Amino acid sequence: MASSGAHTLKAFDEDLEDLRAQVAALGGWAEAATREAMEALLRLDPALAAQSLQRTEAMHQLAAAVDRRGLCIIALRAPMADDLREVLAAMKIAGLIERVGDQARSIAAAIPAIDPARPLSCPRALGNLARTATDALRTALNAFVARDPDAADSLSDASLAAETLYATLLQSCLDEMRCDPRAIASAINLLFVARSLARIADQAADLAGAVRFSVTGEDQISPVSRPHADLMERL
Repeated sequence: MASSGAHTLKAFDEDLEDLRAQVAALGGWAEAATREAMEALLRLDPALAAQSLQRTEAMHQLAAAVDRRGLCIIALRAPMADDLREVLAAMKIAGLIERVGDQARSIAAAIPAIDPARPLSCPRALGNLARTATDALRTALNAFVARDPDAADSLSDASLAAETLYATLLQSCLDEMRCDPRAIASAINLLFVARSLARIADQAADLAGAVRFSVTGEDQISPVSRPHADLMERL
């Protein structure tokens, strides 16, 4: 019986390790898709945008595979307490990463609507927001791999920093649209991109909170308030 119990425990550990590897791979794809989408935007490169879009489609398939694997582990191994929490957290984290891919897809999809004859306004501010979002995502993914519960604190600050950058970009674009109506179309596309980047930072903070829950059992951090989201929805 002891041997059987040890075998079952080893099998569960192997299943959990495989599940975590799938989630880590999904995170790598999310990071790559976001990077490709931003590079495609700054270069107005439709081929690179298409590559990012294809990657996000593959992410949906891998996220579904993570869900199936997690459910199989629960059904076959019947984990309890901490073990069950870790399986459920891995599935939750995969869902958050998949949503990052959705934001990367939104960025890539905005590129065909941008007029190459009109350069992007506020490229430096947009670049700063992109770096803040991608750095937050990388930190959250590293926290998942390292099972580091403390990253949630720093990523709450990063999410707030992204919100501040987004608010600055929003005001700049609104000012530009008032001064030059011809800039309205490109400015609105820029704002949709900026909103997606700010949401990636939010999702990175939520991801780190889910890692904290997985490791310690503590509730994940509350989502960051986005006071400018309602205004953006009305544009």
